Amino acid sequence: MGDIRIELQSIQAQPLRANATVQAHKPLWRRAVPVVAAAVVAAFTVAAFMWIERPAPNPGHVARYSFNLPKDQNFTRTGRPVIAISHDGTRIAYVANNQLYLKSLNEVEAKPIPGTNQDVSTPLFSPDGKWIAYFKAQEKKLEKIPLTGGAAVTLAENIELPFEASWESNGQILMGQVPQGIVSVPDTGGKPETLIAAKPNEVLDGPQLLPNGEILFTVALFTGDLEARWDTSQIVAQNLKTRERKVIVQAGSGARYLPTGHLVYAIGATVYAVPFDPRKLQVLAGPVPILEGVRRSQLGTTAAAFFSVSDDGSLAYISGTTADLSRVLVLADRSGGTRVLPLPPAAYDVPRLSPDGKHIAVGIRDAREFNIWIYDLDGSTVRPCDGSLSEEEIRFRP
Repeated sequence: MGDIRIELQSIQAQPLRANATVQAHKPLWRRAVPVVAAAVVAAFTVAAFMWIERPAPNPGHVARYSFNLPKDQNFTRTGRPVIAISHDGTRIAYVANNQLYLKSLNEVEAKPIPGTNQDVSTPLFSPDGKWIAYFKAQEKKLEKIPLTGGAAVTLAENIELPFEASWESNGQILMGQVPQGIVSVPDTGGKPETLIAAKPNEVLDGPQLLPNGEILFTVALFTGDLEARWDTSQIVAQNLKTRERKVIVQAGSGARYLPTGHLVYAIGATVYAVPFDPRKLQVLAGPVPILEGVRRSQLGTTAAAFFSVSDDGSLAYISGTTADLSRVLVLADRSGGTRVLPLPPAAYDVPRLSPDGKHIAVGIRDAREFNIWIYDLDGSTVRPCDGSLSEEEIRFRP
């Protein structure tokens, strides 16, 4: 390009007639050299520019970062999903201290979502990222609230805490309900409709709409070991018209189909991935472990594994195991004072105070059974509830 500029300046500085005379005496091949040289230089210039400006190849690097819950926060309703990532992968919602918190990936701290401090569970981002839905345990309601701020909208009532749920792009919220099965609610509000009825002794968990219109979910049985129930359950897909059900994975739970063409699911605290053809409902290769040490729902209450994947492939999860969900018992008085009872952490549930205020009955759940224990507040004994108390003593108030 520099040679062409010098040539043009030279031509402009000379009379046209003299230049024409000089050029007329040059052989044809010599007159063509500048043109060919200019073409070659231009081609290399364009090629170099295209090479410099080309998109950089994806090196396949994975970026990771962690966010620790503040000391004054604890995950709540841990028998159900407590974390969700938005479809565009820019925000995370989680349940702590009985309400929803929102964490943007470009911000350091998480912020509580006003109006959700009502014992909520199972956060769900809308496909367009403008709303978040949740379930109110005490009131048995499904609600949604705008992320830009505003009042909550009730979508359905008389909803039990779901066995996982998904907010689909067709405007439906799918959820597992016991004993009904797979239930659908319009995201504009309406009466719940049972899409897939559960068979006797079945638990249907984690429904998701596949691209071919079939429903992906986990099937478990009420019988057997609580924790082993989900590791031995089946991941299936069912056609809503023919009612035909096909087993996709023989052992696993918490399955999710990703836009990359993969199926991810959990066994124990490990998340696996397999390539999956949703049209043929066929797994194309063997499972590969992609994530270990993922916390599960408390002692196998549901199939929930605490991880969530966005449409762009970002994955958010809570590390740990079910053992990390052990609790301590705390006695609170009406003035706001609290006292931690001198008992080891365990899977305590539904504590009840006796009418005379001298005893506490509390359930302790392990992998196989649920037992009720009696604790004397004077600290003298801890014993199983085996009939040693009188009928009046064990008639505890809620």
